Order: sequence, then structure tokens, then C-alpha cells
Amino acid sequence: METSCYTERMRSDLIDKRLKEINAIIPFSKILDRNANNMNNIANYYRLNRLAYRLINSREGFVHMGISRDGVFKDTDFLEHANLISRFMNNVNTLDVLELAAGKAATTKYLAKKYPTISFTGLDLPNGQLNISSSKNTNLRLVEGDYHDLTQFDNNSFDVVYIIEALCHAINKKQVIKETNRILKPGGVFVIFDGYASKERGSMSAIETLVSDLTYSSMMVTKDDHSYAELRSNLISSGFNIIEEENLSKYVLPTMERFEKKAIKYFQKPLYAKVLNTILPIEVTGNAVAAYLMPLSIKAGLHQYWVTVSKKE
Repeated sequence: METSCYTERMRSDLIDKRLKEINAIIPFSKILDRNANNMNNIANYYRLNRLAYRLINSREGFVHMGISRDGVFKDTDFLEHANLISRFMNNVNTLDVLELAAGKAATTKYLAKKYPTISFTGLDLPNGQLNISSSKNTNLRLVEGDYHDLTQFDNNSFDVVYIIEALCHAINKKQVIKETNRILKPGGVFVIFDGYASKERGSMSAIETLVSDLTYSSMMVTKDDHSYAELRSNLISSGFNIIEEENLSKYVLPTMERFEKKAIKYFQKPLYAKVLNTILPIEVTGNAVAAYLMPLSIKAGLHQYWVTVSKKE
């Protein structure tokens, strides 16, 4: 018990130290006052980060966390999402698959190449990351649109729909889930990978609220409605049956720790940070805030990362 308390105190002291370092280089208001409740702003954020994600995260175009089950990051860990999605595709005799908020569509391009007899569609916001002419697969169609409104797709159109680390950007998550239920065929599967707060925002301490708000806002994610319990409730009330779920928090830490090393260099070298702040927009440099805080918030249990698989009855 004494060891546990000591560890928690040390972690709390480190969080306090990092918050002071952040505020000295990027005042909190520059992060917290941005409007993340606007899909055009979110598209702009991803457009400005196209090169940064390629240089810092993945040259292949993956913009999500790797899932490192052995605790050591490898480039192939970016494919763990696709591998899990493949398992459910094989279980439902899949003909049509849709990725919501596809980003650069790296996962969908990979799956389309792997399954040439299945039709894939990748949807992302206009003026964001997606290059709709970038597909070389005849069984892949890339389209623009907002996942709050999927009226370009008919009822009962898809066997599998998936979304990777992007439902968090939704202004109305329940609307996205309802639309997904509408376009899935009966028995179709919805796969969600995303990060969540472990408790409701109203029950967080002041320091937890600040850490959570800075983490979300730095990535242009709204501050509210991120508890995992709420996601489960929205799925069930929208007509889904949750068939599989797994807390993957410890498996995404190796990816986060890659980012953390770069954030340490940024925040603990003020001259270096000032040069970057002069060259790059806040949409890019602000990501360092999440990189600096997320490994600590995951280890403290404030944030979690889950895969949730549900079926349309």
C-alpha cells in the first residue's frame, strides 16, 4: 500500500510539473479556447497535420495508435486494427464494408488489397486528409461526407462498418451510431476503436478535468461526453448488441511513449519550442500537449482505449 501511494504521489508530481511546462510554452487558453464543435475546424486540423502524421506516426499513412500486445512498438502494430476487423468480416460473410472517418484510408486500402472480392468504401470530411483519387484498388471507393449524415448510403447497405479513433470528434455521437445502425444490414457488425475518459467529467477533480480537457482539446476533440459507459449506453439504445469489448489501454502505451519522447524534447527545450512555434501553426504544435500528458493519464487510469464490437439485431 505504501509503495502504491508513493507511486501515485510521484505520478501526480510529474503531472503538475508537466502542466507548468506546457503553460510556459503554450498557454492553456490557446488550447482550451479552440472550437472543436465544428466539423470544418476538425477537417482543417487534419489537413494541416497531414505531413506531421506521416513524419511522426506512420509513413504508410496510418494516423492511429499501434496495438503492441508484446509491449514493444513495431510498425506492424498499426495493422492490429485491420486484423481484428478481418476476423469479424470472416464471421458475417462480408460483401460490403464501410470505414467512417477514414482519414488517409490506410486501413481500408490495406483491407481492400487483402480482400479483392469485397467492396470497400472509405468516408471522410471534405478538405481534410482524404485524397479521393488515391485508391489503386478497383474494389475501393473513397467519398467525402460527414458521418452525422449518411444519407448517401441506403438502408441495410453494409455488412461491416468500422471507425478508428474518430468517433471522439462527433458533435452528436448518438446520431452517428443511429445512422450506422440504419445503413448496416441485419446481423451487421460495427467496430469502434477509440479513447475514453474513465469517469464522467462532472466527477473529475480539478486537476483531472484540466488534464482531460487539455488532452482532448489539443487534438481538436470536444471536452464533453467521452465516458465509456455513455458509449455502451448509446449503442444499446440505438439497437445494437455489444458482442465483444476489450480495454487495450496498456497495449497502446508503446505508441504513446514514442510521441512522449518527442514532446519531452519540445517542452524541456524552450528555444527549440519557440522555433517550432514560429514555423508551425498551433494545430500542429498543440499535439505535443496530448503527447506529453496521455501516457501519464493512461497510467493513472483517467483515460482508456477500447475496442468495442456490436451487432445490429
